[in-house]
Amino acid sequence: MNHFSITRGAVCFASSIISLVVCSCGSSSPVGGGPSAVAPQAAETTNHGEIRSRDPVQNVDPFASFESSGPEMTPWEREQSRLAGDYLHSRRHYDDVLRRIRQYHDEAPPPRQVETRGKVTFSLEEPKMTGGMKILRRDGKGSPATLFQIGEADSAQRVQIDFMRVSRSGKFIAVGISEGGTEETAVHVLDAHTGKDLGDRSYDVRLGNLVWLPDASGYLYMRGRGRKGVPLQDQSKDLSVGLHHLHKPADQDVEVVGARAAGSALVKEYQYPSPSLSPDGRDIVISVQQGVNPDLTVFAKRWGALLDEKSQWTQLYDVGDHVRSATPADGRLLVVRNVDDATYVLEEVPFERPSSRRVLYTSKQPLEDVIAVRKDAYVIETNLAAKGLVAVRERGEASRITLPSGASVSSATIRADPSTDNLVLDLKSWTEPRSWWTLAKGKKAVEPLAEVPSAHRTDAFEVHSMEAVARDGERIPLTVVSPKGVSPKFVWISTYGSYGMVLGPIFTPPRRVFLEEGGTYVFAHVRGGGEKGRTWHEQARGPTKIKTVEDFIDAVKYLRGMGFGKDGGVFVSGASAGGIPVGGLLAREPQLADAVYAEVGAMNVSRLEAGSSVGALHKDEFGTMDTPEGARHMREIDAYLNIRDGVPYPATLLHAMMSDARVPRWQSTKFVARLQQATSGKSPILLRLSAGGHVSGMTPEEDAEADAEIVIFALANIRHPDFQ
Repeated sequence: MNHFSITRGAVCFASSIISLVVCSCGSSSPVGGGPSAVAPQAAETTNHGEIRSRDPVQNVDPFASFESSGPEMTPWEREQSRLAGDYLHSRRHYDDVLRRIRQYHDEAPPPRQVETRGKVTFSLEEPKMTGGMKILRRDGKGSPATLFQIGEADSAQRVQIDFMRVSRSGKFIAVGISEGGTEETAVHVLDAHTGKDLGDRSYDVRLGNLVWLPDASGYLYMRGRGRKGVPLQDQSKDLSVGLHHLHKPADQDVEVVGARAAGSALVKEYQYPSPSLSPDGRDIVISVQQGVNPDLTVFAKRWGALLDEKSQWTQLYDVGDHVRSATPADGRLLVVRNVDDATYVLEEVPFERPSSRRVLYTSKQPLEDVIAVRKDAYVIETNLAAKGLVAVRERGEASRITLPSGASVSSATIRADPSTDNLVLDLKSWTEPRSWWTLAKGKKAVEPLAEVPSAHRTDAFEVHSMEAVARDGERIPLTVVSPKGVSPKFVWISTYGSYGMVLGPIFTPPRRVFLEEGGTYVFAHVRGGGEKGRTWHEQARGPTKIKTVEDFIDAVKYLRGMGFGKDGGVFVSGASAGGIPVGGLLAREPQLADAVYAEVGAMNVSRLEAGSSVGALHKDEFGTMDTPEGARHMREIDAYLNIRDGVPYPATLLHAMMSDARVPRWQSTKFVARLQQATSGKSPILLRLSAGGHVSGMTPEEDAEADAEIVIFALANIRHPDFQ
């Protein structure tokens, strides 16, 4: 077994863990039983409620200095987080909620990733409350063998495994490791039989994008230029595709796509080039994504000509073809794309004759991805949040794969076993932890993957759909999850609505505990997402992004009108880009919510472009401040700029991460400081800070505490009688 230790010479990480040691600073009395604190000296504010009609140059941002994240800010931030923790941890039944959350984290959490090679199963195991992540090998002979493990001490320092990729032969495993939520992933290569670290390294590997060469002599990966000393806004510029050969040092990796590559660079600033290979290794495909635009540009080239400067890449698709996924198979490329407002197709493109395209499957539901298995294919088809699987045979015969009731697939974790042609996939639901299943070649129904333990499933909850009517007449789908036979008195409404993404069902311990307390959960599928296809996304994108905010407001109004929250209350939440609609509701219609929560939320989106590692990627999605018209639209969706003085705002909790490069913590700290300054009410306005990054970096105990804080904050502020 290979134990990862951050102190080993073979591993080169610069430790940047931030300790949230409490510092004393001036604080005022808690507001309405919740904490408040004196913010640093700020300029006198103006009434931002009328921001749309004003010249932005004449407006003074009272908390602009927060963006510097200088040392003078740290005492205020830490005191705010301490006060919020004191308030939350002193609520009635907090300890019991934390105990229940810990149980969900600790009771045999299902693996994060699973791959099979014949009779051997590899799994990336989630950490329990103690101990770190690990990779197990099961061969059906006794107990599983631990190949690789993050030691408990390193787990406490927020070192984690981001991904594993098993070579086709099952001989090697590439393991991505990062520290502190930085998303700066270093790849280690292990012997898949013994776990021995071979010493190979690749650095700043992006988004888990790594594909083994068929003969396992190396791998292709998407990479950055490193983050040290690089300004935050430039950290997603000049991405490239590297080729690593085993047993060679990282500085000899060859750039095959990018500014330093031989021949055409293919990619420009702020583009993501993702490599893939046909199983026979003859053809390489590069799918290029422009920022966060889901439409791909697709290039192909013969592997033998990869480094030949005279051999040009063949462009197979452009952005206007609306390609969502491109997967190479032997001799052909399988492509999912949107051909018009309501039609998606799976089509086949022969590498030898790219003009001879053939449609294999047509759907009126959005298609998300395609998995190639020799001469067959499997497409992921969405129906609002639920994602199903359709088998498409070589001759175009299609059949839906039978899944357990309420289950949904995830494209990120489906893997084909090249030795058996079976699929391994995890199934998700709103109320149960993920479970692992297999689909045997030629079968029409999945079966449990016996080698991997799964959680017990219950039928105590029900899921149904509703529709709200937006102010322009559009119908907004709503997914409603509740205990059977329970009226919707205590309601949690969440949303997202960006990038054309379809956020499928996913289990979270806070939601499960909320439901166990008689709560009702609603997800609002607002415009900006992809639940109704490409037009659903484009109706709330760029200059029309305000529709994401308006849809959420209209959905909450509709639910209120239907009696949701009557004799109880309504809690609303959003994360990351979900901060735009949630913050928009809070700023415009605060009376609709009794409690508001935003996690790593984009609360001051007009400043994100200049102050984030991915800010420049969002111009098409959110808009830009480059033009007067663009600036007007950006201010329209900026929750921070729409806070009004003298308004009794509801209880609000924002959770930010200290090392977040995508949505920097000042997006939350500014918002809290401004809201505390503006509110005329007595409800708590809270800021919670954690070490870590946008998507990772918290320890299991910190995760459990943060989950418990969400539940206790919601139930205490929507008047649940057991939590008063």
